Formats: sequence, structure tokens, C-alpha cells
Amino acid sequence: MLAQRYPQDYDGIVALFPAVNWVRFFFSNFWPTFVMGQMQTYPRPCELDAITAAVISACDELDGLEDGIISRLDLCEFDPQDVVGKKIQCDGVEATVSPAAAEVIQKAWDGPRSSTGKFQWYGFSKGTDLTQPLTGPIQVKCGVEDSCRAEANLVWARYWVKKDPSFDMRMISHQEWDDLVHASINEVDSIIGTSDPDLSAFKRRGGKMVNWHGTVDAAIPFNGSSDYYDRVLERDPEAADYYRFFVAPGSGHCFNCGPSSPPTMQYIVDWVEKGIAPDTLRASGLNGLDVQVERELCMYPMVQHYVGGDPTVASSFTCVSGSSLHSLALNRAEAVMSASALASEVRLTSRAQCHGPRRTTRRTGEPQVPVMTSSAPDG
Repeated sequence: MLAQRYPQDYDGIVALFPAVNWVRFFFSNFWPTFVMGQMQTYPRPCELDAITAAVISACDELDGLEDGIISRLDLCEFDPQDVVGKKIQCDGVEATVSPAAAEVIQKAWDGPRSSTGKFQWYGFSKGTDLTQPLTGPIQVKCGVEDSCRAEANLVWARYWVKKDPSFDMRMISHQEWDDLVHASINEVDSIIGTSDPDLSAFKRRGGKMVNWHGTVDAAIPFNGSSDYYDRVLERDPEAADYYRFFVAPGSGHCFNCGPSSPPTMQYIVDWVEKGIAPDTLRASGLNGLDVQVERELCMYPMVQHYVGGDPTVASSFTCVSGSSLHSLALNRAEAVMSASALASEVRLTSRAQCHGPRRTTRRTGEPQVPVMTSSAPDG
């Protein structure tokens, strides 16, 4: 907001895992609760954790090193359905990963969609601890006889959007969900929205800004930052001259939760006062195997890749070209919509074959009106 609305106030800004798309990203947090409410099924946290462990195991070494971190999200193709039926331990009791758990976690990764399948916002990156206390978007509590229910923090939807303290996300229809998303954007975005990609005034003033975001942030989806940076670059291809975004693989919504940049202002001071723009940011912390490591955070869209040597030191990694991560998420959304349209077409074709051709005769004097049919739902 400072760079967008008050560009004259600061010479340099450090933006850590920013809530750029406030009125939208909350619905990524609410989405799993809504999905489970629609399914009337609440998978146990141990099932979801088992799927998270499986995706990390499957995609960890795509960057050349097993360290408990998915650095190459752009290469990670994993289907949670592959874990369905796996035997796991839940509080000391043997259990099985259910199809419902796979569906819920896939939708948490994909992010919220409208009743017609339209993209509403990004989901959480693969490998994110979705059930972590307080910040995780999937908060399921189980009582006796495996009776489970979702306990999400619905303050934004309940008090700011619906203005109803008794509002229950689990009891609404998908159309009501769509209305809720629309109301959040329509009523509040102009007040607290900070997703304007026009930083021209900040640029003219000579301001400098650094933004870094952890890929396993369970509070604010990482792809919100990559989406914003891509939109800034689309408007101003030279934006890296004054604004740089860095990717922190395996880092969450805090300092020292994964390899992250320390709470320092030195790199922004050097850029503002000495003209030394950072190409990487030094980071340190525990990797996914609880080993203390150092890394260089790469400037987006570059990503970390292991090149050999001591895996605990930054010099053993280099920055390589990666795909636009939020574009991959959008491509998956389009694929899901295409699959839905195809399914609708198959249903319509099957109905036509079952019922035969439509009556085409008309009574004398009736106007001849062409019949238009659609093979996919609106939207």
C-alpha cells in the first residue's frame, strides 16, 4: 500500500509475505472449510498430513537434492489420489487415507472456484502444512467415535462481509459462496485493496522495494505475490530496476520457519544509498529435515537448484530459470474447467441419444426460431 498510495513517504520498502490481495486470499483460507461442508465429510488431519508428506517425498529431489523442501514447484506433478488407501497411523491407531482427504487437499492446492468453475483465487503450494495450528487453512477437530468438524477462523467473512456473528460457512450453497466473494471485493477492495500494479509514481520518485515470500506460507498463498509481480512487470517491463521479488522455498509465514531472510534492512539500505541492487537474498534456517542450512533466495522467476557440494552452504546451489508459478496454477484451473465442460458435453450427448431427436415440426403460423444449444455450462 505504501508504494501504491503513498509513494513519497519512503525511499526503500521491504515487503515480507505481503497481504497484497486481502479481499481475495481470505477465501483461499475459507475454501477447504466450504468444500468439506459441501461434501459433509471432514477428513482427519492425519490423512491430510500423510498426503503432504507424500507430495514432499515425490517432489523433493526435483531440485537435485533431498532436503525436505520442494524447490521446483514448477516441476511437481503429483496426484493425491495416489495416496488413497495407504495405511497410516492416526494417534496410534491404524487408519487409511480416504478419497475425501485427497479431494479436499487437491482443492486446497487449486484454490477457490465459482459454481461454474471460474478461478477466484490461488490455492496453497504443494508441501504446505495445511493443518498447522492457527494459520493452516484446514482446521479439523475430531472427537469420540471419529466425529470430526471444521473449526475455521471466519472473522473476515462473518463480521466484515456478512456482518452476521452467527454466519456459518459450512451451511451455505455454492451460489451463496460466490455472492460472498463478490461482496468482499465490491465493498472493501477500494478501502484496503493493495493489488494495484501501477507503481509509476514510486518509480519516478526513485523508490526501491524488495519483496520475499515463502512457498509454504499457510496464511497467505505464495502465488498472490508472484501474480502481483507478474502484473507489475506486464505494465512496466523495467520494474526490476526498482522492485524485486524473491522466492523462499520451504519458508512459511514467519522468520526462522524454514530457510528465510533474517530481519535486516541492510539490502534495501545498500540499494537506496549505494545503488547496489540485490540479485539474491541470503537466507538461513532449518530445512525440511531439521538441518541448519544457508541458501541464496533467487529473484523471481528464477528458482534454486542444487549443483553439488555441501548441501548446507549456499554456494552449493544456483538460480535457474523456472516457470511462472501462478501461471501454472491458472493453467490447471483452465484444465479443470475444460474437463467440466467435456463432462457436460458427454451428459448432453447421452441425453440426446436416450431421448432421440427433438420435435422439429411446428404448427401453422408459428415463427421458425433456430434452436441454440450449449455443450458447456455458462462461465
